[in-house]
Amino acid sequence: FGTSGIGISAAAKIHPHAYVTLQASILPVQISRSLEFRGIPFNTLIKTKCTHLDLIATWLPLRTQKIGIQFGGAYYFSALVSTTLKPANTYTIGSYSLTPEEFGDITIESNWKGFAPYAGVTWGNPFNGKHLRAALDIGTFYMQSPNCTSLGTKRLSNNEAIGVQLTENLSDYRWFPQICFHLYYSF
Repeated sequence: FGTSGIGISAAAKIHPHAYVTLQASILPVQISRSLEFRGIPFNTLIKTKCTHLDLIATWLPLRTQKIGIQFGGAYYFSALVSTTLKPANTYTIGSYSLTPEEFGDITIESNWKGFAPYAGVTWGNPFNGKHLRAALDIGTFYMQSPNCTSLGTKRLSNNEAIGVQLTENLSDYRWFPQICFHLYYSF
């Protein structure tokens, strides 16, 4: 488990100082929060769904074979962040009032789907020791540029330009750091 979710992995030794790991992870998170934007209180729902399959090669150059260098890549089937904003209260402009249902809501989604190369370091070796072993990986994926969309309803409709602008603004946010703790069991 780690910053990219919880999953399962399998390792195969390919050399006395090297092994490869195939792993699959999923990160489903949902958070509801209240926030205020320009004096208007909003109810916010943030959903994250990150699913990926990666193949990582590890080289253990030291004699102790506990510290390694990693290179590889992952395919992100989804790296989606979705945020839905809806006014929390009735909004009044002069003598005109709008209920949250009349006001509408807006959903903004960003998805970093696609192939991502990986580089990192590891401490631990799934092949040293008895049946149960642990390893800690620290590295980063270099993600694709995100695709962002914006969809509003009622008074918040016709905001598609927000998605276009957000795609441009997030185009440089491509580094996805990862810390991952592995437990290995050998049969």
